[in-house]
Amino acid sequence: MQKSLLLPVVIVLFAAAPCAAQEQSSGTVALSTLKRDRAFGRQLIQEMEEHSMAERKAESEFMSTLSGKSTESRAKAMAKFKKKQAAEKKKFRRQMHEKMADYQAKKHKESVSNMRAKLAENKQMTEDEKATYMARMETRYKSGKEYNNKLFEEKEKLLDALDKPNLDEAQEAALRKEYDVKTRVLQEEYQKKSAEEEEEFRKKALAE
Repeated sequence: MQKSLLLPVVIVLFAAAPCAAQEQSSGTVALSTLKRDRAFGRQLIQEMEEHSMAERKAESEFMSTLSGKSTESRAKAMAKFKKKQAAEKKKFRRQMHEKMADYQAKKHKESVSNMRAKLAENKQMTEDEKATYMARMETRYKSGKEYNNKLFEEKEKLLDALDKPNLDEAQEAALRKEYDVKTRVLQEEYQKKSAEEEEEFRKKALAE
């Protein structure tokens, strides 16, 4: 399986998990959510494996069509095939990313609904405190979604750059190093922003 396909999905699958876990007050619910996450992850991996197998089959079938062609004709056919294959890979990666985003959105919606029901039964918290808590959930979700989208786009930029012809090992290594730096910065920014949001929430909660 291609790491370029698997890595973004794994990151997206678990990047927002801490937020979801903190929004669940029942151990049974949390366990159920974890099992569902794992099942969904296995489904995505299976889809990626099937896509990879289909790619290899298409490549094998294409190679068989080159027999008897001139060197120039083979080169043109190869260039056309690689361009088509790269576009299909890019489309598939985005489909996987969007599928994961939809899954996370559905989970968030369920978490919000469950929390609203629990807060409605809470007689100790004021309405302002409840509203603040719900706003906190929404902020966490949006921050996680934004972070995941940025990671995905940086990965796409790297893969686009690596698809360019005639790259030597040094150039490829430089591109990967640049990607590592960018994603590390994104992670640090996300962690800093999350900490600031938590501190703001804490101050607001104390004020209420």
